[in-house]
Amino acid sequence: MKVKKDKCGCTAISIFFIILGATLAISSIKIYDIILRKILDLTPGGLLYKEWMKPAPSMTFDIYFFNWTNPQDFYNKSVKPSVTEIGPFRFDMIPERTNVTFNAANDTITYGLRRWYKFNEAESPYGLDTNVTILNQLSAAAAYKSQEMNFLMKASVSMSINSMTDIHMTRKVRELLFEGSQETMLDIFRQLPFGVSKDDIPERFGFFFGKNGSSDGTFNIGTGHGTKQLGMLFNWNEKNHTNFYGNSCNTVEGAAVDFFTDNIEKQTIFIYNPELCRRFPLDFVGKSTVHGIEGYRFEVGDSLLDNGTIIPGNECFCADQCMRYGVFPATLCKGHANNFLSLPHFHKADPFYASLVEGMKPDAKKHNFYLVVEPTTGILLKMKARLQMTIYVTDFPSISMFREAPTLLFPIMRFENSFKIPEVGAFSLGILLSLKGVMICVGSVLVLLGTLIYLIFVFELGRKKHLIHEDDRYCLPEEMNPLNQKHEKGGSKKL
Repeated sequence: MKVKKDKCGCTAISIFFIILGATLAISSIKIYDIILRKILDLTPGGLLYKEWMKPAPSMTFDIYFFNWTNPQDFYNKSVKPSVTEIGPFRFDMIPERTNVTFNAANDTITYGLRRWYKFNEAESPYGLDTNVTILNQLSAAAAYKSQEMNFLMKASVSMSINSMTDIHMTRKVRELLFEGSQETMLDIFRQLPFGVSKDDIPERFGFFFGKNGSSDGTFNIGTGHGTKQLGMLFNWNEKNHTNFYGNSCNTVEGAAVDFFTDNIEKQTIFIYNPELCRRFPLDFVGKSTVHGIEGYRFEVGDSLLDNGTIIPGNECFCADQCMRYGVFPATLCKGHANNFLSLPHFHKADPFYASLVEGMKPDAKKHNFYLVVEPTTGILLKMKARLQMTIYVTDFPSISMFREAPTLLFPIMRFENSFKIPEVGAFSLGILLSLKGVMICVGSVLVLLGTLIYLIFVFELGRKKHLIHEDDRYCLPEEMNPLNQKHEKGGSKKL
């Protein structure tokens, strides 16, 4: 009786392994998707939500200034402006999310975003007290904005600029960035109709004055729960469009950079830039590996740099002044000044720009703007977000300081946001990505093990068939039962 139970048990175990293994292998895709959906869910209480609310400090913000070495030759048309790059001045960037609200009705999260910048002295070759000479931003902006005024107002602006400023300004880096400096020209901006609200004119001049800890607006993104894609932006400042550009260029869309949707395809993706009040396209260029994780690489290309000559419709981002390829306006949503952006050193831009300034050395390795995103999960693996700010100057006949000035885009500074997933994060992501393959392998092994147990069992029965009791035939398939064969040949009766 014990032999019968052992034989029946072996058969049951082999069948169980085969069924379990086949089920696991066939259902691995569905099971993996369920696990992935559970992990990539930004609802309160989830693992991802906790990491999102208190992210580890992993992003740096580097700033390089272009020090102007020959301002005395500005009006000499036979001499180009010459600049020397100084930097980096490195800051650690720490995001803070405020007023976080989970909207269960539509599976989205609404939150405010603040960014804090802390100077990283240990990793900066220059201190914040370094003096830098640049084109006078305030004078150039006043001259540019004055073109919208009548003759008398232009004359007033011209007199103010000549009496209060020079064509260049030398300031400490800390003043040019977050701390700002007292400038009398700001009072002129408050008194004259430059098309900017007095409340929007800062107390001090600095490119990032008032930005440390300031709000980037209110974001409404998908949680990845239900039908809402993780990280996709639905509203910014409670609207799904702006009024700064034209036609479809006003649409609020793209990722909020924290996450990208899963199952990314090899095509153009979008992030939304609140500083520019516009979507920021990046084109797929190939694959790249970060800490052993393979991702899709996206770079700034035609989708952003074109002015409508290559991609119809892109001209609506130019507003009223389309530049040559590679340059786009930086302040349409903030006063429409004469600031423009490009890749550093005019990389990928029309060579015309770099030809007008000494010191431009475009280099793809140093000046490209790219992201590497893991396509299955949409997790950001690496980022080098690089841009350069320039000031447009030309001959403004009504402004004596800029009369007979050369026409060019004057480089002021370039900045770089950098991120790379930590090794421990890449290790965890690697385990998650390998889970589906592991389930398929385990399922296959179980099927193989069950089949092997069954074959060994049959082999043993065949070798020891004379020891098999007739009652054991009920544990085996009919065609594999040696007792049945004996009955068929000898006509024996069943007991």
